Amino acid sequence: MSFPVMGWFWNPKTCSLMKLCLPGRQREGRATFANTLKYVFVATSANFGNMFSMAGVLLILPFLPLLPKQVLLTNLMTDFPEMTIATDSVDNEMVDYPRRWDMKAIR
Repeated sequence: MSFPVMGWFWNPKTCSLMKLCLPGRQREGRATFANTLKYVFVATSANFGNMFSMAGVLLILPFLPLLPKQVLLTNLMTDFPEMTIATDSVDNEMVDYPRRWDMKAIR
């Protein structure tokens, strides 16, 4: 028999506290991780697109096509849609088992 104490369970036989691992919390953490990966992929692709388009235009034009403030505004405007990724639903296969951060997939 155990007694709940703020998310922990007191086991009188062993005189110790045990943390109850709830499947709902695991799924929520895995969903958060999956959404974080989505954000990283979208943000890096948008930033590389901006960077390569600016570098490509510099080969053709003798001046900067955008002022630094305009580049920052473009980055801000592309970040607003990315904020909705936090509330995005995740496929079941993304939360079935724990995932690891894969740097090779990002590169």
